[in-house]
Amino acid sequence: MCGALAVQLCSLALAEAGQEENLIRQLLVQAFDKPDAPLMVDPIVSQDDAAIADWTQNELGGRALLRRKGESWEIILCAGDAIKEPAALEKTGIEKTKAEALAAKLSLAEQTISPARLALFSRFDGVVIMGPNGDSPSGRHHGVGP
Repeated sequence: MCGALAVQLCSLALAEAGQEENLIRQLLVQAFDKPDAPLMVDPIVSQDDAAIADWTQNELGGRALLRRKGESWEIILCAGDAIKEPAALEKTGIEKTKAEALAAKLSLAEQTISPARLALFSRFDGVVIMGPNGDSPSGRHHGVGP
């Protein structure tokens, strides 16, 4: 009986994680996908109310830090390697233990990515703080200045 309950709970958790990933992917695609430059979002890792989504778009790439806001997610910032480390995540207001867990999940997930695609994530120049509508107040997107 306990074993069956554990399997059901595990299945529920996996389904919920998949739904969260889909919400995050849809948000990023709606914000940045272009007909001539499709956005590929993968992997996506989350810890409680914080998530990091790796993305590539043609020869560009980077990482988006997201925060849960109610039932949805919002893009907090876009960066490259700057948000891979727990200390950097803590500076965004993420609690230390959550930042460590999120960084560990990202490191593990990125081990499944090809070296060529992984290198694109590092090409994002600087950190771009996003506005409440997923836009960049500075006008910069994907590390490219105006």
